[in-house]
Amino acid sequence: MRDLCFLPATQLSTMLARRDISATELLDVHLQQIEQTNPALNAIVTHTPALAGKQAAASDARRARGEQIGPLDGLPVASKDKFNMAGVRSTYGSPAFADHVPDDDDLIVARERAAGAVFLGKTNTPEFSFGGQTINPVFGLTHNPYGKNMSVSGSSGGSAVALASGMTALANGSDIAGSLRAPAAWCNVVGFRPTPGRIPVGRSNNIWEEFSVHGPMARTVADIVLYLSVISGPSDMSPVSWQGPASGFAASLERPWQGVRIAWSLDMSGDENGQQRDPDMVKIIAGARPVFTGLGADVQDACPDIREATGILNRYKCLAALSRLDGLIDEKPDLFKPDIHQLVDRARSFSASDVIDLDRKRSDIWQRAARFFEDYDYLVWPVTPCNPILAGADDSVLAWDMLDPQPLLGLPAISMPCGFSDAGMPVGIQITGRRGDDFGVLQLAHAFERETEYWKKRPPGLEAGH
Repeated sequence: MRDLCFLPATQLSTMLARRDISATELLDVHLQQIEQTNPALNAIVTHTPALAGKQAAASDARRARGEQIGPLDGLPVASKDKFNMAGVRSTYGSPAFADHVPDDDDLIVARERAAGAVFLGKTNTPEFSFGGQTINPVFGLTHNPYGKNMSVSGSSGGSAVALASGMTALANGSDIAGSLRAPAAWCNVVGFRPTPGRIPVGRSNNIWEEFSVHGPMARTVADIVLYLSVISGPSDMSPVSWQGPASGFAASLERPWQGVRIAWSLDMSGDENGQQRDPDMVKIIAGARPVFTGLGADVQDACPDIREATGILNRYKCLAALSRLDGLIDEKPDLFKPDIHQLVDRARSFSASDVIDLDRKRSDIWQRAARFFEDYDYLVWPVTPCNPILAGADDSVLAWDMLDPQPLLGLPAISMPCGFSDAGMPVGIQITGRRGDDFGVLQLAHAFERETEYWKKRPPGLEAGH
């Protein structure tokens, strides 16, 4: 039965529809998996078995009565502890909210609930989702199932680990600078950053801000599409809501690739002597290139001139921290880690001219990127230039450059399993598309996944039959 925990959500949904298994039985298998694996990994930090039991029983009752079934009906889902869930402790990884129990769902959670999801609990995240490691003062450190002493990155690390270790079928997350994509890459799962507004953000101190997006994590691209059919779609709660309906994800993932132009780069410099990279990671990513050419695509060495993106996004992150925490950080300064104080302090030092200059530089990069995507349909490069580091180590030495252009420019991007390092740690490859071409990115990712099937390799000790 344990193998059920590692099946794609789409397959589990089919099994539920056929009555091969009930939602209650599926929940029980996942609760056993959580009991066995979570203590060592610390991925799910607030458990909701009673709520999940009621939701699973309700799903079974709906099927028994022949009622309309939601797209996620009976499927176990884990929610990042960034999102409010009515009646469930939602801490945001902060001591200031350690006992916070909201009265209402965030929009993404409300849509999951309406689609019949079974809520397993909240997954770990760094404080207010700021940080390259999944650790916080409330719940501590999350560990990587592929190497217990290795990092899962951040900030949606708990969700990535819950998926990788079979604790949930689907999980949500968020991404302001790689927080969906980096944990997915280091845990051998799929993390998708949509075009801003594709999944509306209804609760925010600045609902006009487009850098931070909500998004899905799953084992396969088809699972991501199933998830998007629920959590995407316009909402009056968001002024930047993308108006494309969720039904747009019902199309076929299959398409021909002849004539499609793919830009290929191993780092942002566009040359072999650029950013420092782990040699085995370079070898693995380079080995993926024939997969894309084998699809019939035209793959060319090319890289957009957007190296300033990281520096610019870092300043916008400071402004985002100030927007979210201004006032609270002054009221309770001892409850915030030094990194967050530094972000807020830096933002407060900006002048009006600094902010205007920031917007001008972003506009210039956007125009350069727009010209680049006139010549290419997709950009493929690594998720990060390095393999996972030790859990809890100083992450300031890490380079996240290849994760930063997408949020700065509002481009959809996906992190896909691409193989394993010499030490057995997962490596991810990243596909970026034009703004709004979310489904095209998913189609290309699906084609790559179909040819490689790296997602099927489970963490040590969790292989089939164990």
